[in-house]
Amino acid sequence: SEDRSESAGAATTSREPSRSSPAPKRQGRGCFGTLLIGCGVLFVLSALACGGIYFIFRETIDTAVAKVQDLTRLQDEIQKAEELKPDPKHLADEVELGEYRLRPPVNFTPANLANNKDAHSRAYRWNGAPHKDNTVPILVVTITNMAPNDKFASLAGAFPEIVRGFKEGKPNWSNTPHKAVKINGLVFTTTDWTADETGKKGKVHGFIYVALDGDKVIQIIGQDGEPYHTDSLPLCRSAAASFRRK
Repeated sequence: SEDRSESAGAATTSREPSRSSPAPKRQGRGCFGTLLIGCGVLFVLSALACGGIYFIFRETIDTAVAKVQDLTRLQDEIQKAEELKPDPKHLADEVELGEYRLRPPVNFTPANLANNKDAHSRAYRWNGAPHKDNTVPILVVTITNMAPNDKFASLAGAFPEIVRGFKEGKPNWSNTPHKAVKINGLVFTTTDWTADETGKKGKVHGFIYVALDGDKVIQIIGQDGEPYHTDSLPLCRSAAASFRRK
């Protein structure tokens, strides 16, 4: 019987935890809290990023919509374009511009331009009589052959790009809304513009006509300074209205 009680006591003693060994710690709660905080930070950063992307994306959409509306307006105007007619009594004899023709204003003389030897682009210019301040009215026609990868899809798309390049370097530039006109079977888009005259206190006024004819871009430009533009620009417009294919 003593042996049995000793065995039972030993069994009982073996089931009791050792007082010298520390109780095991519960793990997992700290890691879970850290994970929640990390997810919260990521959520806030993602929300801020999405908000910035939204505003950038929205601005891009608004710009694209404005361009589409402008192109649509120009295309509608092209379909309703009026036919321009020259005033022959103010124009000189017809001159050749490669495969095109034009009658410059009376008393305008041709100016020699160096780049007429370039097969890609040709330019023709006529100067009017000098004014008292030594400025002159000018009429310029440029005919440019577009490369296959540079071709504009439409006149409505080409015109804003050409105007944007033309107005560079002209301080205080402003122009009228674009409109379409027809000249001897060609459709031109045109605008009137004004800017500060470089190096002087006065203003310079002018107009731009742009047409696409196959792989060619045609530009007709007239300009003169104040107050002479009121007399010279109508002559240049009449000359522009005489432009035609050969």
